[in-house]
Amino acid sequence: MLRHALSSVKNWGPMSRHRLPDWHYYALACALLFNLWNAHGNESAPALPDTEPGVVTLTAHELAARLRRDASLLVIDVRIGKTRKKGYIEGSTHLPDVNTACDSLSALAPDKKTPIAFYCNSPQCGRSLDALRIARGCGFSNIFWFRGGFEEWKSNGFPYRLDEAS
Repeated sequence: MLRHALSSVKNWGPMSRHRLPDWHYYALACALLFNLWNAHGNESAPALPDTEPGVVTLTAHELAARLRRDASLLVIDVRIGKTRKKGYIEGSTHLPDVNTACDSLSALAPDKKTPIAFYCNSPQCGRSLDALRIARGCGFSNIFWFRGGFEEWKSNGFPYRLDEAS
């Protein structure tokens, strides 16, 4: 079937007298199929929202200012261990999103009014969004989302650590 479809393409248009080797047409068909498959895959991954109801979204500068003002702010890094080893915000607590649950959050912050900021790698990383939604569902009410994540923190020149094995 593919050979038949390609043979009609080979003999079509003003360039039909310039015949290319068969493998060119198969390569073109594979490239088209690959692009169609990739386009479909990208549509199925929804973009993350800019904000989340009941949550304050912070920039790197706003998070740094809050950290200077409020010693009770709990900053949670929800990235997996191998990513955290590449750098993390000093003073942050490592709680991967896959381990985030009401019990694990309550162990870190027994008072549900404790200010908690969640971050992961970048604005495209959904781990922090998942974790803060869990926290909100557990009854935590003072939630912050550092949406830009570690990439934004680093690119703004804020200090970070590399020395923790997670």
